[in-house]
Amino acid sequence: MNGFKLIAIDLDGTLLNDNHEISLLNKMAIRKVLNRGIQVTLVTGRVYKSAVYYAEELGLDSFLVLCNGALIKNREAEVLYASRLDMALTGKLLEFAERNRVYIKVYIDDTLFIKEETEEARNFSKVHRIQYKAVGDLSAYIEKEPDLIVFKGLSEN
Repeated sequence: MNGFKLIAIDLDGTLLNDNHEISLLNKMAIRKVLNRGIQVTLVTGRVYKSAVYYAEELGLDSFLVLCNGALIKNREAEVLYASRLDMALTGKLLEFAERNRVYIKVYIDDTLFIKEETEEARNFSKVHRIQYKAVGDLSAYIEKEPDLIVFKGLSEN
C-alpha cells in the first residue's frame, strides 16, 4: 500500500455486516493500515452520532464524511464542510412528498424528524443510534435547513 495516504470506507453494505457490526477480520485489516501511517475515514449516508460510534470502535481520529457527502465533521463534531438543503427547496420537497403520500425522513443536527412514530422508526433509531422526533406535518414543522432528506416509498396513511 505504498503511496496511499487515505482510505475511505462506506459503512452499510460494505464495512458492516448484516448485524450492523464490524467483523474481527475488518478490524484487524484497518488496524494494519493505521499502523502503516495511512489515514482511514468513514464515508456514509449516516449522521454524525451514528457514524462516530464506529469510528470510536475502530480507534479512528480522522474526519467523517456524512449524509452522503453533504456534511464533513471532525471527531469532535466540528463542522468542516456543509452543503445543506435551502429552505425554499426543502419546503417544496416536503410538500410534494406529503401530497403524494411518500414516507419522509428529515435529518437535522443528528436528529431524525418524521411525521409519526412507527415501528420502523423505532427500529431504525435503535440500529443507527440516533434520536427521532415525530412532529406531524413536516412541511409545517421544519424551519432549519436539513442535512439530508430521504424519501422512502408510499406511506401507509
